Amino acid sequence: MKTNQNLLTIVMPLKGRHFYTEFWVSYALKARLPFKLILADGSKEDEIGQFMGKNAKLLEGLDVEYLRFPFDATYADYYKKVLNTLSMVKTKYVVLLDNDTFPVPSSLGACIAFMESNADHSCCRGAHVDFDFDSNGEIICDDVYLTKDDRTAGILKSFDQANAIERIESWSHYTHILYYNVHRMENMVRAWRTIVNNNFMDLTMTDFSIAVHALIGGKTRVLDGVYMMRHRGSPESVSAEMYRRLDIMDRVLSPRWTQEWAAGMEEVCDRICTEDAHQVREEVAERIRMAVKTYVSDRIFAHLQRKRTSVGTPKYAVRQISRQDIERSQVDVGIYDLLKDLGKHPSAREALVKTGV
Repeated sequence: MKTNQNLLTIVMPLKGRHFYTEFWVSYALKARLPFKLILADGSKEDEIGQFMGKNAKLLEGLDVEYLRFPFDATYADYYKKVLNTLSMVKTKYVVLLDNDTFPVPSSLGACIAFMESNADHSCCRGAHVDFDFDSNGEIICDDVYLTKDDRTAGILKSFDQANAIERIESWSHYTHILYYNVHRMENMVRAWRTIVNNNFMDLTMTDFSIAVHALIGGKTRVLDGVYMMRHRGSPESVSAEMYRRLDIMDRVLSPRWTQEWAAGMEEVCDRICTEDAHQVREEVAERIRMAVKTYVSDRIFAHLQRKRTSVGTPKYAVRQISRQDIERSQVDVGIYDLLKDLGKHPSAREALVKTGV
């Protein structure tokens, strides 16, 4: 990993939830995260800035840069913040993470090594594990992310078709975001320029833009082993805020939603035809339209299915996974215990004391 540590930057866009950010930083220290970290803070208050200042000596163990931005009052502010931050990244690869997503350092290193050996790939990751806590603070995880059965075929699927249009068509059939992958810098900058220029009202369009620019840029790969632990029950997430205000049917019925998707598809067609002179634009446009139709209709179906079955049923199915289960899944030793601290200490200060910051 030491050979590759200067090839990757982790960019973490922040808005509120300073408890998570403080815990994430303490996690990174304990896990000895060797990569460059940029915290792009668009919070209303300055808790994180104060935290970084007070703990400057301890934070010398991380290669971290803190950037303070104006408050993310709108999605447009957030989009510009991310693009501006990406413009400062000097490394060959970048990964965007939220402050409730905890990466496995060795898996990040494996992804960089894979990308260095496979120039035809645009991005890479391992398996995601969603976790939450029970009433005793014990970790409970979604076991479907750890096994390659029919339920997880899409989650663990690589897209390695010969050309971009085939990769996009294959990807559109799965609920499989590429947001958290280790990406080549040029593809992420291109995707976020698209997002800023269109100022999308629907955050699923940001996922779509990141994915299609990555898929046009090359093949994608999911490696064996756990790559990231994501706290599924975290409050105040950007996506949760969007779904509280607008469900998917509200968005689909908006005239602006239709305009955004039309503009997005035009740009995808233009890039494919520019980079592959053998493609006929009318054919590409129709195939992209059908891929988008599949992508959106599957999400509408899943949304309606969840609404129909939500009464009297658990939010999601989980099973107890032990520390040994997690670490046998190639997660770095000790990460399970670090994450347990997040569940046992509702106070940010207590959690930081426990983990050493």
